[in-house]
Amino acid sequence: MAGSIELKFELDNKVFNQGFAKIAVGFATLKGVAREYLRSAVDIEKNRLREDIILIPSVPKSHIEQEFELQVRKGSHYPVHGLVLYGSRKDRLLYCHVELFSAFQWHVILDDNYEGEDIFHSYIHQLSMDSEITLNEYLCSVLSEESGRALAPCYKRITKNDAVNLRTRHIIGSDMMRKYTYFKFNSLCAFSNMIYLRRKMAILGL
Repeated sequence: MAGSIELKFELDNKVFNQGFAKIAVGFATLKGVAREYLRSAVDIEKNRLREDIILIPSVPKSHIEQEFELQVRKGSHYPVHGLVLYGSRKDRLLYCHVELFSAFQWHVILDDNYEGEDIFHSYIHQLSMDSEITLNEYLCSVLSEESGRALAPCYKRITKNDAVNLRTRHIIGSDMMRKYTYFKFNSLCAFSNMIYLRRKMAILGL
């Protein structure tokens, strides 16, 4: 009744990469990040997004984060759009984690030689209620309050070494990465089908 969707495109195409970069750059700019700290995503001289945007696949790096991602589809706020902006002067890295529909998740590298101040900002928008919630609310709606608060400080946080390791072809093309991507997308499809069928039944008076 609900049908099916097949997306036929490669994840490393220019439009896909620049789309995520546009979201990340917009959020960083909103939070006051200067243009000179966006040089890995913005060609400042030409005043446009770069052609060679660096996207890092977002996968769980700890047991608690893995548990969250496996259970998030059961949470009361699912699905969400999410942004997490991290800047580390010590690690010389500025990036923004972009999450769409709780399914498409990537880190966008904004500056791989970052010299600014340490920063952290998050934005979570629950789609079903069309409203913003805090990161703690989101995490604690899936995990216990103790686990959610423990995860919050390191949620979607990566180091420069993590970025290099996750960027390699071995990780991106691995069975683990493929299965994780399918799981996240199929979870979203199942949720969408459920909403569609509920509305259809309501219209039919069932």
